[in-house]
Amino acid sequence: MRFTRVEGPPRRRPSKEREPARRYPEESAFRGSTPAAHVDRKPLSALSWVIISILFSALLFAFFLVGDHGFLDVRRQRTRLASLQREVTHLADENAALEKQVAALKSDPKAVEKLAREELQLVKPDDVVLVLPQGWETRVKRAAATPAPSSPK
Repeated sequence: MRFTRVEGPPRRRPSKEREPARRYPEESAFRGSTPAAHVDRKPLSALSWVIISILFSALLFAFFLVGDHGFLDVRRQRTRLASLQREVTHLADENAALEKQVAALKSDPKAVEKLAREELQLVKPDDVVLVLPQGWETRVKRAAATPAPSSPK
């Protein structure tokens, strides 16, 4: 199999006499001059890039620290979760104690009597009731804590 080169019609080169078509007629007035908006700028130095990257990093750090789901918000939510878990544990323990008390009240008549005496302040007909003033426990504890005066021999 042989390949042969196919040549098309000869290319036309634009003549120097003919000017290219212009989009806007105003272009001809500024031909050859530099555009007015063109500004020669120096490229950014390495120090500028370092400063820009540090500022960008600080912005990202602040966003991740204080944002909607930032570190501080997650920490606050974890603290709240721990306190709620402690509260749930406390309520579960209290619930278990109450269930135990209900079971005792259903089966043990002495538990019913104890509850009636303590909570409802009921007494049997042959019981003697002593009514003590409020704060009597602190006075008794204070008197027991102070040593009795020693008698001379």
